[in-house]
Amino acid sequence: MFDDGVFDDEPPPIVADDMEGLRPKGGIVDRVARGSAWTLSTRMAAMFCVFLANALAARELRGDGGYAFGVYTLATSIVATAAILAHFGLPRTVVRLVAEAMARDQPGVAKGTIHKVNRLNVAGGVVVGAILLLGGGDYLAHHPFHNSSKGLQLVTVMLAAWAAAEGIRFTASEAFRGLHDIRLASLLGDACRSVLMALGFVVIAVTSHTTTLRVAVAVSLAASTITMVLAMVFLWAKTRRIKVRARPIATAMVLGIAIPLTLTDLTGMIVNSGDNFIVGIFRPAPDIGVYGGAGRLVTLLSLPLFVMNGVVAPLIAELWTKGKKKDLETMMRGATTLASIPCLAGLIVFVLAGSRVMQIVYTPRFGRGGHILAILAVGVFFGVAAGSCNFALIMTGHHRLVAVVAGITLVATIGGEIIGAHVAGLIGIAVASSGATVLQNVLLTLMAKQRLGIWTQATLSPKKVRAFLTMRD
Repeated sequence: MFDDGVFDDEPPPIVADDMEGLRPKGGIVDRVARGSAWTLSTRMAAMFCVFLANALAARELRGDGGYAFGVYTLATSIVATAAILAHFGLPRTVVRLVAEAMARDQPGVAKGTIHKVNRLNVAGGVVVGAILLLGGGDYLAHHPFHNSSKGLQLVTVMLAAWAAAEGIRFTASEAFRGLHDIRLASLLGDACRSVLMALGFVVIAVTSHTTTLRVAVAVSLAASTITMVLAMVFLWAKTRRIKVRARPIATAMVLGIAIPLTLTDLTGMIVNSGDNFIVGIFRPAPDIGVYGGAGRLVTLLSLPLFVMNGVVAPLIAELWTKGKKKDLETMMRGATTLASIPCLAGLIVFVLAGSRVMQIVYTPRFGRGGHILAILAVGVFFGVAAGSCNFALIMTGHHRLVAVVAGITLVATIGGEIIGAHVAGLIGIAVASSGATVLQNVLLTLMAKQRLGIWTQATLSPKKVRAFLTMRD
């Protein structure tokens, strides 16, 4: 895939220490275990800190019937979506291209890819930030989210900067994953940002007990910006260790992979948390806080899937490049099965005691979101049990097919949630959101089998799980 004039020059000769300290060590299971340990620990820390920050924010943004917390929840969804447009598919693009280059012993290609992606990444962040600052933010406040317009107008400038920082931060941290440095990818991803954000809200809780919407957004912006700077500095130091000249990589090739992934990422965002937008459009701000609180909690169930995706993504590209299809399926199904076990346990808790959990984590007025929590949990469990079907397709060059499935799911999600909002309010939105998650994963699982010849979903066969646990290079 690197032929036909994609690069501007021939690769320089590779000497023994060109990739010193950068090559992955150990067998497949060893690397999955090490990566899983880092990803699991940092992801757990990140999720705990996000929950802590949101629980504190729900208590500190009080006195207005939940309006400020609802606007803050809506603002986080706006930023998350804008950040996807800012990095426009570059995070998974850099993981795939760098992992392929490393598998082929082409360090100059890996280095050139990172340089190119960094430039595109910064440009995307600046453009999206400018759009929000120069009218986009005001449009969102006055039109689709008019129920929360007063609050959104107060923080428009900070939202623009926050979205740009998030887009740049995420791509920079994911570049480490392509270099098989799961440790730095995990630490400089959501973990660092979430810890800093939680510390900010803890300081507020200790010193003043209450805060304003502006201060809450400022804390989140500062956490994202500091993490972005750290990720860029460490990535610069990491690429300097590649002791060959960077090979220029064609912008068209990067964009050809990244742009279709933007639709996939946007669809994933809409399926997973775009229901917050529907709530924001059709329901008052306090309802956004309740629904968003349930959405934050249900992400606990997706922790095993996040861990699995973070570790297996570069391994998918490596095994497929080496033609090890059987090993790829063994790895995918074994890892998915192990990830599904804790997710099932969490699902049972949320279904049986959802209201109580909401009251404990937030405040008593959030107890009415228990049914929403249970419904959303069903969809998340199905997504975890389906495995990394989307990553399997993306990392093997079928990103356009994933984009098509994403488009189909996008239409079903928006239509279903709008209908659900009119028919059954918050419950209807939750049912449509979970249904869309199921639809997307069914389609992607079937496409992975058709195009790659492998299944990715969990298995009930202990023999297949043992085969995964005994895998070696």
